Amino acid sequence: MKDNTLLVEFEFIIDLDMGLFKYIRENFYSSDYVNKPIIAIGDEYQIIDLMLNRYTENPLPILFNPNIETETIYNELLNTPERYVEILKRSRAYDTFGLMVTMMKNLSSVDIDILCKNKIEEEYIHKLNSKLHTVVYEDKFDIDLQPYTVMYVKYFSNLLDYDIEQIKGKHIFIASALYNMDPDDDSYVNINLTMMFSDINIIHLIDLYRGVKFRIAHDEENSTEEDLEDEYPIEYSATE
Repeated sequence: MKDNTLLVEFEFIIDLDMGLFKYIRENFYSSDYVNKPIIAIGDEYQIIDLMLNRYTENPLPILFNPNIETETIYNELLNTPERYVEILKRSRAYDTFGLMVTMMKNLSSVDIDILCKNKIEEEYIHKLNSKLHTVVYEDKFDIDLQPYTVMYVKYFSNLLDYDIEQIKGKHIFIASALYNMDPDDDSYVNINLTMMFSDINIIHLIDLYRGVKFRIAHDEENSTEEDLEDEYPIEYSATE
């Protein structure tokens, strides 16, 4: 039996934010609903910076204009197989993916399970590295967490999907990003969730991309279109 068994959520190692950004840009660029100065960003480093510095887990509010209800769009994009495949084609691996592959190769005392919500994700992982072991789930609450000593989740709130009793005593790694920080003071990890889990777990922040730290890129609520254009120069155009 291995000393440590890691459970790693798919979205912790695959940058779906990048895939969503590019999918929206390619398919909605001519729409009046999207935020053109943001959608026009062409540099991937700027996209990464933008995605790490958003306040919501759903990235679409910063890609669409204010007052557009994006939660339904977000869920439809991620849960419609045909669209999800197209989003994955435009996604990329986080540096955390390389970390998992390195641990798999070099640490004989570690087992790694990549948690996938469907066969589409499972096939995607196996195309990247056929030696990674995957687990496909129907409901996170029903997953037997007993074998795992460490969990990697992108969003702190994802822990609420599991049987909390089974999470006790584990090391939890979450993405070092603004959406996991407290909405009232972003120098702290979400306080409400920390109060739920810190007494029974050890919580760690980890960078999704090596050397790329989150920061407050701009005040999204008060920024103007001119502010956004200054922050992120337009580098993309599409044929309408």
